[in-house]
Amino acid sequence: MKRFLLEKSDKEFYTSHSGLALVGACINRFTDFRKRINDVSPRSGGISHADIARGYLRLLCMGKSDYEAITDRREDRYFQTSLGLSVVPSAETLRQRFDAEADRFRIVTNYCAVDFVKRAQGLVTPLENGYVPLDIDVVPFDNSDTKKEGVSRTYHGTDGYAPIAAYLGLEQFHSEFRRYRPVGKTDLDIERFPSGKFATNALVLSMAAFAYNILRFIGQLGLLGDRTPVRHAAKRRRIKTVIQELIYLAARMIEKGRRLRLQFSRHCPAFAAFVKVYERVMGPAAVPATG
Repeated sequence: MKRFLLEKSDKEFYTSHSGLALVGACINRFTDFRKRINDVSPRSGGISHADIARGYLRLLCMGKSDYEAITDRREDRYFQTSLGLSVVPSAETLRQRFDAEADRFRIVTNYCAVDFVKRAQGLVTPLENGYVPLDIDVVPFDNSDTKKEGVSRTYHGTDGYAPIAAYLGLEQFHSEFRRYRPVGKTDLDIERFPSGKFATNALVLSMAAFAYNILRFIGQLGLLGDRTPVRHAAKRRRIKTVIQELIYLAARMIEKGRRLRLQFSRHCPAFAAFVKVYERVMGPAAVPATG
């Protein structure tokens, strides 16, 4: 076995999460989230509401829910560029803004989570009898050994929260605020809520449902059919699989003039699926990029 020489480039920029370009395209093309979240309350300066909320939504699409996870992204140019953020907020700014605007942000997030599925024309498959299923259940969240506001005993015998989950169609898009499918709960790292305040945690749950719908849509486009890097047949993919296959995908970001290019490895098995999703959301490129 040959020994590798380890080097760090001084100029080239690589990202381990190129799939955030798909997330950013979905949010900006199929929702009015940026405008609506900025309009909830006036601001005369500082980081915009949209940069705060979209930055956290992006963290959730990476399977991270803790505020501190954004600290490592403050110098990540790709994280900022792929959604058009003016600035990446600090963990403390994120926490303070969520606490201050929780109820207003939640109303916008709930609306956009459902509006996204409509405007993106996400596939909602009915049962054989033609009816579209809407499954509803209580899902306990274990937040034992904490002093978080609103924590009480759940029927699982642990202290925590028990929101009502509602998911639509065989694809199981989230369609109501008090919702969460158990598998998505672990895939988005949302079992233990990040705040001590009930209203803020309710906002986090709404943001997670929005992220879930975005990832479900991306998986619907890219991980089903003949271009999928996942070989076994399925009617839908786990959110964890979407994150692993299409979000955490290594690429090199190249800036030339005012143009940005993502360059993938020649052995990238998910490249065709990535292109399929991106062109579905953004429209086909005039000339395919090569190099």
